[in-house]
Amino acid sequence: MVKFHCTTCNKKLGVDEKHAGRTVKCPKCGTKMTVPQPETETVGALGTGISGVNPGVDPYDIQETTKPCKFCGKEISEEAKVCGHCKKDQSAPLVEEEVVEEKPGFWKRLLKK
Repeated sequence: MVKFHCTTCNKKLGVDEKHAGRTVKCPKCGTKMTVPQPETETVGALGTGISGVNPGVDPYDIQETTKPCKFCGKEISEEAKVCGHCKKDQSAPLVEEEVVEEKPGFWKRLLKK
């Protein structure tokens, strides 16, 4: 089993090793990504399988920092380039909407017609 996270919404995913290198779609946000190659185990001095720097610690249980989407405000991964909720590009500039001030009596005049 190959475990990895979605690059957009950070959903924890796991697929069979035979799918390594293939493109899959995140079931939560729909982002397409390539399944990483499975990590290979190395044999240590005592002949035990060791994978990673810190055996016994699941790297997928580490809490990732998040930030609010600058468009919809939902929490997204700090590295996310596209919001998994509103699908907006986080590198796009915010466009300020022009505020139009209503003159007194505007609605009264409009509703009389």
